[in-house]
Amino acid sequence: MFLVLGQPRSGTTLVAQCLNAHPDLVLPDETDAVVPLAFLVDRIEEPDLGRELATTLITHSRRFADSIGEYLDAERVAAVVGAAPWTLNGILTDLYAAVAEAGGGRRGGDKSPNDLKFQRILLTARLYGPNLPVVHVVRDVRDVMASFQDLGWAQGVPEGLARFWEANNLLVQASVPRQESPYLLVRYEDVVADPEREFRRICELLGVAWDPGMIDDERRYQQFAGHREIGQHAQTFQPISGARVGRYADEFDAETLAHITDLAREGLDAFGYE
Repeated sequence: MFLVLGQPRSGTTLVAQCLNAHPDLVLPDETDAVVPLAFLVDRIEEPDLGRELATTLITHSRRFADSIGEYLDAERVAAVVGAAPWTLNGILTDLYAAVAEAGGGRRGGDKSPNDLKFQRILLTARLYGPNLPVVHVVRDVRDVMASFQDLGWAQGVPEGLARFWEANNLLVQASVPRQESPYLLVRYEDVVADPEREFRRICELLGVAWDPGMIDDERRYQQFAGHREIGQHAQTFQPISGARVGRYADEFDAETLAHITDLAREGLDAFGYE
């Protein structure tokens, strides 16, 4: 298994779309299962009860039919979870191995927007380890905030968003490698500037050969086709482009930009943003 982690509006869906276009990789659409499973494993000590509850949680989730359920039916999920070690890493490793096999790939992965925000429970539940690579996608927080404004998700300067961006991303960068998970930081700006270079790096992390079809528009657009009707994902069905990099300069005045920069200065410096 592998994870794609990142703040919403940071390019994680684009990265997942390209990875799912690789013949050896399978990423179900956003499952939102990892975090609830982490809480369950942390709270339930009895393995048999835990596996039963985990199966129910996965197969009765609102997202099941459009994500894991596209690869495994409820009976198959029950069989996989029932035989897995009662650890978060064990359950997810076996579950996504079954997803990958059903999808004709070698490795399964997860990209869900809540995973970054709930790192502390993922760490507490001991998700990470040498068998679980992490692709950490970061985008300049000023462009993240501009995107939030475009979608009507925020107005003005929601200070909490800037602070969460900084705290959550710095926590992942600092803690995941310490758990011995293979870790790769990928900046959205670098992905759109040179997709082949960045996806070659990701392929190396995941132990698969580079495939040019990953960034081929025709093949890429076939992934997560249901997203076409969701406004927030519209850009993933356009050619990969850096046109939206630095849009914050047109969205915010100088005083607002200075305020956002001050709020997230440590993170901006850590991830190479001026």
